[in-house]
Amino acid sequence: MLFLSAVGLPMQLLVIVTFLSHADYRKNMCTRMMLSISVLEIIQIVCHGLTSLATAFDMGFDEWSASLIGGGLMAAWTAMLPQQALLAANRFFVLGDLYGNGDKNKLRNIVFNKSILSNQKPQQWATNPKNASEAPRLMKSMELRLLLQAFLGFTLIGLFVVFNYLLNEKIIPATKITVGGINVLWLICCSFSSILNLAINKTLRQRAFLLLQFKWSRYVEHKPQISVGVRFKSVSSQNGKKCLERY
Repeated sequence: MLFLSAVGLPMQLLVIVTFLSHADYRKNMCTRMMLSISVLEIIQIVCHGLTSLATAFDMGFDEWSASLIGGGLMAAWTAMLPQQALLAANRFFVLGDLYGNGDKNKLRNIVFNKSILSNQKPQQWATNPKNASEAPRLMKSMELRLLLQAFLGFTLIGLFVVFNYLLNEKIIPATKITVGGINVLWLICCSFSSILNLAINKTLRQRAFLLLQFKWSRYVEHKPQISVGVRFKSVSSQNGKKCLERY
């Protein structure tokens, strides 16, 4: 879990910085929702990382800290579930308008065929220069990717709700294996959703890599240079002759 936290946290931060670095992302309602979901996932990753760190080094939390970490974890999870559902429903209805005019058979074909098998050109974000507050509509290729992403995210989170209900009702025994397995799957979902973002959204992936290259080039350019030199001074030896001493 420490490894998953160490991998997932930088990836989530990279996605958030990429979202905030481009105006067309900031003006789009879908990416705003994805940004909010990423922030909630970071909260969950940090809470899981703290508990894993405490377990690894046999440290304990006081009652207030444990309540804060546990409450933050559950609050972020609870807030993320309806946002994932809203994002999936929004993409589903938009695709119905774009493709099938509400035809259920065509929508089913979109969800289970085109969303998974589509291999189209990278999307270009549509913007409305007259009214920046109006959420622009994305192109169809991006809509397909967003629908698949939201569907997968909501399905995984829904499974966590079911598993926790089964644990609370004692239908599944609350052993170390079951509780630990659910927590590991929970952390995998939060950690690798950023990888899913980058894998499905080609333009986001390209912009994130360009951002990394720019930051690295700026770091190398401003990296302090340490010069090492050798200086000599003239000193007198015991026999009266002068010699050079290095220092």
